[in-house]
Amino acid sequence: STSVLVSVLTLSAIAVERWWAICYPLRFKSTLPRARKIILLIWIVAFLTALPEAIVAKTEEYIFPGNYTSPFLTRCA
Repeated sequence: STSVLVSVLTLSAIAVERWWAICYPLRFKSTLPRARKIILLIWIVAFLTALPEAIVAKTEEYIFPGNYTSPFLTRCA
């Protein structure tokens, strides 16, 4: 979930930045510190948004007929 959110938020940030640069070319200044802050903000928002799912989700081992279990075959519950 976090990686999907990071991808979506990154594309959204790029779109907003391009829109701002096109609509306000004289006021727009793209700087490295601003980019770093936006990247950090994107990761924090994505992590916090995906956190409830990580807390609630649990995994179960898949039980085959004959009581055979394998730790390699798990499912989310």
